[in-house]
Amino acid sequence: MQEKYIFRRQFILSSNSQFRFDGWTNLELDKNIHLSVHPDLEVTQSSFGPIQLTLLGFVVNPFEPMKSNQEILDDLVKGTTEFNEVLQKTDPLGGRWVIIYKDNQSFNMLNDPCGQRQVYYHKNNEHNILCGSDPAIMNHFVTLEKDISLEMNDFINSPIYAKKENSWIGSATIFKGVEHLMPNYYLNINELKSIRFWPNKPITKLDLEKGVDLASEILKGSLLAISNRHKLALAVTAGWDSRVLLAASKDIKDNVTYFVSVTKEEESEKDFPDLVVPKKLFQQLEIPFYVQKCDIELPSRFKKRLESNVAMARINIPKTKNIYKSHLDFDGMMSINGNASEIARARNQPILPYKVTGANLSKLRLMGYRGIKYVENRLDEWINGIGELCKDNNLNIYDVLYWEQRMGNWGALYPAEQDISIDQFSPYNNRLLLTTLLSVDVKYRIFPKYTLYYKIIEKLWKETLQQPVGVLGFKKRIKTTIKYAIIRCFM
Repeated sequence: MQEKYIFRRQFILSSNSQFRFDGWTNLELDKNIHLSVHPDLEVTQSSFGPIQLTLLGFVVNPFEPMKSNQEILDDLVKGTTEFNEVLQKTDPLGGRWVIIYKDNQSFNMLNDPCGQRQVYYHKNNEHNILCGSDPAIMNHFVTLEKDISLEMNDFINSPIYAKKENSWIGSATIFKGVEHLMPNYYLNINELKSIRFWPNKPITKLDLEKGVDLASEILKGSLLAISNRHKLALAVTAGWDSRVLLAASKDIKDNVTYFVSVTKEEESEKDFPDLVVPKKLFQQLEIPFYVQKCDIELPSRFKKRLESNVAMARINIPKTKNIYKSHLDFDGMMSINGNASEIARARNQPILPYKVTGANLSKLRLMGYRGIKYVENRLDEWINGIGELCKDNNLNIYDVLYWEQRMGNWGALYPAEQDISIDQFSPYNNRLLLTTLLSVDVKYRIFPKYTLYYKIIEKLWKETLQQPVGVLGFKKRIKTTIKYAIIRCFM
């Protein structure tokens, strides 16, 4: 493939000036720290006194949707005296971004709330600094050693690992010494150490009406902000998350291509909800709707480039065809999706309360790794770091589990794979929005009504409720109804 697809939308930061690509944006952040950024990944810088901020990717302010990357970054740094102030100022910001902070004492790296713009770092005996957007780009410059331990092999070679779409657990990787910066942490670059910064204060309960108003404002403002910069492609299914985004897009609908991706098998199903429901809805709304048929065979050169760009790339799952189809259909557009919404849509709790251990969490349907020692140990480590914080800050540990382990790993992999074709924006990937949704009583965030989401849709674009939301097959609906009836008994 063409040169522009080599490590597309990626970056490498290191203490070695030779770790760079000709034709990329090459910057010296410090006398010994060098940054090389692919031309299709935006770079923005701003400074105030001794503080310098470098933004990789894009950031939006839903309360000031006309502002550019530069203006938002200027707002972040203006009047700032320390890194913690920057952390706090990013709470209302959406996008898919990395911010590198430098002053006379500190040198830190922070990414968006769900880590969709990924950061990896390499701890080595020489104490050299090496960070990048993926282990693959790091491995291009240094030879990384694979972890061939029995625990690791049992994990990645288990049938369930492939069935779960290579869903990773923890911050370690398949390479020794290479760590993944997880959501709610920042990276101290000088020490190559990740530091948790959230949760940092108790979640305050919010009544339903206030939650609806604030969430609606953030979602609507986020889509308006990104629409000011790009033409948009928004996937709409029969589900809640995309219906909320559809409702939030009312004022910018003329700048949006609404679509759904289907396989041959799904298209042939007479009553496939994710196809039938949105088609009917868009007919009623009198808005064009594109059925994207993802049945094209992937060219071998595309597969090879994807594999070489992303260390954990999956080339044999249906959604990989979606990536290639986006390359063909949506070139130059921004892909919009509902990822991260399920952090707040309370469907992650187990049926019965029991002691929270790595072994017990690994059995949850969300994790699906019963009896796999690697997963159990990584989850035990995670519990030790977050368990008491959840109690102190009024958080449900299962919601944080979804945020950090599910979205931080499995949820961040697909955007990285998509980078070869298209960039993506998840409006739910916003710390203020997520904490707002989590602040609303769980009874309004649970199956089958999802009252909070229903009220948001009703407020933003009532006509999009003309078709049912969250349609399930009969057997699945009965099973889910029983499950949540039991959960309610323990709320």
